[in-house]
Amino acid sequence: MFQNNKKSSDVSMLFLAADVGGTKTLIGLYHNMQCIREERYLNKDYQNLEEIIKKFLQNEKIEKACLAVAGPIIDQVCKMTNLSWVVSAKNIEEEFGIKKVMLINDMVAHAYGINESTKTFTLHQGKKKNGSKALIAAGTGLGEVPIFFDGYSYIPVASEGGHVDFAPRDELEIELLRYLKKEHEQVSYETVLSGIGMVNLYRFLIEQKGYPKASFSLEEASAEKICEQAKEYGCPTCRKVLSWFCSIYGAETANLTLKVMATGGVYIGGGIAPRILDELQEGGFLEAFFAKEGMKELLKEINIEIILNLNTALNGSFCCCYKK
Repeated sequence: MFQNNKKSSDVSMLFLAADVGGTKTLIGLYHNMQCIREERYLNKDYQNLEEIIKKFLQNEKIEKACLAVAGPIIDQVCKMTNLSWVVSAKNIEEEFGIKKVMLINDMVAHAYGINESTKTFTLHQGKKKNGSKALIAAGTGLGEVPIFFDGYSYIPVASEGGHVDFAPRDELEIELLRYLKKEHEQVSYETVLSGIGMVNLYRFLIEQKGYPKASFSLEEASAEKICEQAKEYGCPTCRKVLSWFCSIYGAETANLTLKVMATGGVYIGGGIAPRILDELQEGGFLEAFFAKEGMKELLKEINIEIILNLNTALNGSFCCCYKK
C-alpha cells in the first residue's frame, strides 16, 4: 500500500481508480498524479463492487472515478463475465456522491497502463516497428484487445475476443473439444486458456487420457495448485498441462496478432504469464506462435513482451480518469 503524509482533509481533489476482475479488485486513491492509497480485495468476500468502494473510502470527497471492469460495457453498465455483479456508473455516482464515474473495459485500461516504466520480459526479440499492437491476457478469464496505430497515437479498442470458438489444431485437441462440449454449449478460447482453462486441461488428461492425479483431488484443482505442483514438485501431469497451456497460448496469440496485423509488437498480460515464465520460454509458446503457414517470417519479426507489473490496468484506469 502506498501512502503520503497528507490527510484526507488536506486534499482538494481526489480521483478513484479500480481494476475489477473476475477474482479480485485492485483499487487506488490518487491526488496530484500520485497514488496515495492502494488496496486489493477478493471479490468472493463481497456482494457487489459498492461494498468494496465503501470499505475502501475513508470519508474522502471523490471528484471523478474510472473503473476498469472485466466484461462488455453497454451504456455505462457492465454485467461482468466471470462474476455475478452488475456494475453501473450512474448507481455509483449516486451512492457515493461522485460527480463523474466512467466504466471502461479492463483490457482497454490494461493497454492504457503500458508506458516506459512498465516492467516487461522479452519473450521474443523481433524488429521494433511502428504499427498496430496487440494485448492478450490469460487470468481468471481471457482478455484480448487490438491497439490500433493511426500514425500519431495508439488507440486500444474493447474486445471480447477471448469468447470466440476454440480451434483445435490436432487430434488431441479435437478430443479435448469433444470432451468439453459435453459440459459447454460453446467451447471458447477462454474455456481452455485461462485459470479455469488450465483446470479443464488437467481434468481432461486425468479423465480421458489416464494421466496420474496430482496430490490434490479433481474437485480441489486450481491454476495455482497446478502451477505449484508442476514447478515445485515436478508432477508430470501438471507439467504436461503447463506445456500444453503454453502451446495453446502461443497459437491464440498469433491468431490475434494476424487479425490486428500487430507489426508494432505484442504484449502478454494477465496474472498467469509471470508465474510460468520458464515454461513460456521452453519453446512450446513460440513454436505454436510461428506455426502459421505462409506467415512464419512475418511473425518472426514481431516483438513479444510479457508484462510483469500486476497493477498495469489500475494505472491505465487512473490515466483515463485523469485525462477525461
